Amino acid sequence: MADATNERAPGPMQLLLLAVAGCAGAGVVSILEQTRAGLRGLRIEIAGTKRHHMPKRFIAIHLSYHLSGEGLDQAKASRAADLSIQEYCAVLHTFAPDVRVSYEFEFPAA
Repeated sequence: MADATNERAPGPMQLLLLAVAGCAGAGVVSILEQTRAGLRGLRIEIAGTKRHHMPKRFIAIHLSYHLSGEGLDQAKASRAADLSIQEYCAVLHTFAPDVRVSYEFEFPAA
């Protein structure tokens, strides 16, 4: 059960961010698999910025993709993220159109 501090369980706004991460991540995985990019692992960190006044909805979302595997590079990852965010992630498309979405990638050192 959620509480006002989100200490015992995620609240509704945190659950929205988790849904975005899951949806956007699934799209990236699917696209990279189709291109045989050699994805071995993916971890996503997500953060949202909310308005200061009511309703305190998200105005910006930032995804940090941590990718591992052979044959991955910035160009392939960026193309997969762009397609996932702009075309396939239905969760993101339920937000107001003015929500800014940004992302970055980290590739572990070989």
